[in-house]
Amino acid sequence: MEIFYNRFISAALCFTALFTSPAFAAFDLESGIKDLAEQISKNMAASNKKKIAIIDFSNLDGNVTALGQFLAEELITQLFTISPGQFEVVERRQLLKLERELLLSQTGFIEERA
Repeated sequence: MEIFYNRFISAALCFTALFTSPAFAAFDLESGIKDLAEQISKNMAASNKKKIAIIDFSNLDGNVTALGQFLAEELITQLFTISPGQFEVVERRQLLKLERELLLSQTGFIEERA
């Protein structure tokens, strides 16, 4: 599980770096998100990666805003549009659900059966 979180954090940092880099110059928000999705798609294909996690963007204080959630949703949509079936997109909500399930299984309330 620790490896998964390390990869997840690495991916988030890469996206943040791409999104804030001077090379990422867009005429408007929509074309900027599309450009970012294209860059991510090309990098995923070049590195033969098959799974990517998309998290909500946060402001400089580390707080997720409506804009951050919107950006994440738009990026997910663009990735599905640009590269359908090329790789699996894991959303933050799915990760949180998995985390809750893992925590619940560790409480002993759920019994695994063979």
